[in-house]
Amino acid sequence: MKLSQSLHNFKEEAQKLDTYWVEKAKLDFAKALEQRRKYNQIQYSVIANKLSTSAAYISKVFRGDTNLTIESMVKLARATGGRIEINIVDEDGSTRLTVNQSPKPKVKINKQTSLSTSTQDHD
Repeated sequence: MKLSQSLHNFKEEAQKLDTYWVEKAKLDFAKALEQRRKYNQIQYSVIANKLSTSAAYISKVFRGDTNLTIESMVKLARATGGRIEINIVDEDGSTRLTVNQSPKPKVKINKQTSLSTSTQDHD
Protein backbone atom coordinates (compact mmCIF):
# COMPACT_ATOMS: atom_id res chain seq x y z
CA MET A 1 0.00 0.00 0.00
CA LYS A 2 1.52 3.29 -1.10
CA LEU A 3 0.91 6.33 1.09
CA SER A 4 0.19 9.70 -0.40
CA GLN A 5 2.97 12.25 0.07
CA SER A 6 1.02 14.27 2.65
CA LEU A 7 0.23 11.14 4.67
CA HIS A 8 3.87 10.08 4.41
CA ASN A 9 4.96 13.51 5.71
CA PHE A 10 2.41 13.30 8.53
CA LYS A 11 3.78 9.89 9.56
CA GLU A 12 7.38 11.15 9.49
CA GLU A 13 6.44 14.08 11.73
CA ALA A 14 4.49 11.81 14.10
CA GLN A 15 7.50 9.48 14.41
CA LYS A 16 9.47 12.36 15.93
CA LEU A 17 7.16 12.27 18.97
CA ASP A 18 7.43 9.93 21.95
CA THR A 19 3.64 9.50 21.96
CA TYR A 20 3.82 7.83 18.54
CA TRP A 21 6.31 5.24 19.83
CA VAL A 22 4.36 4.68 23.06
CA GLU A 23 1.18 3.92 21.14
CA LYS A 24 3.05 1.76 18.63
CA ALA A 25 4.62 -0.28 21.46
CA LYS A 26 1.20 -0.82 23.07
CA LEU A 27 -0.36 -1.91 19.79
CA ASP A 28 2.61 -4.15 18.90
CA PHE A 29 2.31 -5.86 22.28
CA ALA A 30 -1.45 -6.29 21.89
CA LYS A 31 -1.01 -7.78 18.40
CA ALA A 32 1.69 -10.20 19.61
CA LEU A 33 -0.47 -11.20 22.56
CA GLU A 34 -3.42 -11.84 20.26
CA GLN A 35 -1.27 -13.98 17.97
CA ARG A 36 -0.16 -16.09 20.95
CA ARG A 37 -3.71 -16.36 22.24
CA LYS A 38 -4.99 -17.59 18.88
CA TYR A 39 -2.05 -19.92 18.32
CA ASN A 40 -2.56 -21.55 21.71
CA GLN A 41 -6.37 -21.44 21.34
CA ILE A 42 -6.90 -19.63 24.63
CA GLN A 43 -10.18 -17.86 25.34
CA TYR A 44 -10.14 -14.31 26.74
CA SER A 45 -12.05 -15.55 29.81
CA VAL A 46 -9.28 -18.06 30.55
CA ILE A 47 -6.69 -15.28 30.53
CA ALA A 48 -8.89 -13.15 32.81
CA ASN A 49 -9.25 -16.10 35.23
CA LYS A 50 -5.51 -16.83 35.20
CA LEU A 51 -4.80 -13.22 36.11
CA SER A 52 -7.74 -12.86 38.52
CA THR A 53 -8.95 -9.84 36.61
CA SER A 54 -12.04 -8.72 34.75
CA ALA A 55 -13.02 -9.47 31.19
CA ALA A 56 -13.28 -5.69 30.63
CA TYR A 57 -9.61 -5.23 31.52
CA ILE A 58 -8.57 -8.06 29.19
CA SER A 59 -10.64 -6.49 26.42
CA LYS A 60 -8.83 -3.15 26.89
CA VAL A 61 -5.46 -4.91 26.82
CA PHE A 62 -6.20 -6.70 23.56
CA ARG A 63 -7.38 -3.43 21.97
CA GLY A 64 -4.07 -1.80 22.94
CA ASP A 65 -6.11 0.60 25.04
CA THR A 66 -4.24 0.47 28.34
CA ASN A 67 -0.89 1.63 29.65
CA LEU A 68 0.75 -1.57 30.88
CA THR A 69 3.53 -2.03 33.39
CA ILE A 70 6.31 -4.48 32.61
CA GLU A 71 4.90 -6.67 35.38
CA SER A 72 1.50 -6.74 33.67
CA MET A 73 3.11 -7.51 30.32
CA VAL A 74 5.01 -10.44 31.83
CA LYS A 75 1.85 -11.83 33.45
CA LEU A 76 -0.17 -11.45 30.23
CA ALA A 77 2.53 -13.08 28.12
CA ARG A 78 2.83 -15.99 30.56
CA ALA A 79 -0.95 -16.41 30.62
CA THR A 80 -0.78 -17.00 26.85
CA GLY A 81 2.13 -19.43 27.11
CA GLY A 82 4.87 -16.94 26.28
CA ARG A 83 7.34 -14.52 27.78
CA ILE A 84 8.43 -11.03 26.87
CA GLU A 85 11.79 -9.85 25.62
CA ILE A 86 12.68 -6.18 25.52
CA ASN A 87 15.02 -4.90 22.83
CA ILE A 88 16.30 -1.46 21.99
CA VAL A 89 16.98 -0.72 18.34
CA ASP A 90 18.64 2.19 16.56
CA GLU A 91 16.26 4.86 15.28
CA ASP A 92 16.52 3.37 11.79
CA GLY A 93 16.07 -0.18 13.12
CA SER A 94 19.48 -1.31 11.86
CA THR A 95 21.04 -2.41 15.18
CA ARG A 96 19.29 -4.43 17.86
CA LEU A 97 20.77 -4.81 21.35
CA THR A 98 19.45 -7.32 23.84
CA VAL A 99 20.21 -7.80 27.53
CA ASN A 100 22.99 -10.35 26.99
CA GLN A 101 24.53 -8.63 24.00
CA SER A 102 27.18 -5.93 24.12
CA PRO A 103 27.80 -3.44 21.34
CA LYS A 104 30.27 -4.34 18.60
CA PRO A 105 33.66 -2.82 19.37
CA LYS A 106 34.90 -0.05 17.15
CA VAL A 107 38.43 -0.53 15.89
CA LYS A 108 40.54 2.62 15.84
CA ILE A 109 43.97 3.05 14.36
CA ASN A 110 46.16 5.24 16.55
CA LYS A 111 48.84 7.52 15.16
CA GLN A 112 51.45 4.95 16.21
CA THR A 113 49.71 2.46 13.85
CA SER A 114 48.66 0.19 16.68
CA LEU A 115 45.10 -1.02 17.00
CA SER A 116 42.87 -0.23 19.94
CA THR A 117 39.27 -1.13 20.57
CA SER A 118 36.51 0.61 22.40
CA THR A 119 32.81 0.00 22.77
CA GLN A 120 30.00 2.45 22.37
CA ASP A 121 28.51 1.69 25.76
CA HIS A 122 27.51 4.99 27.36
CA ASP A 123 25.49 5.48 30.55
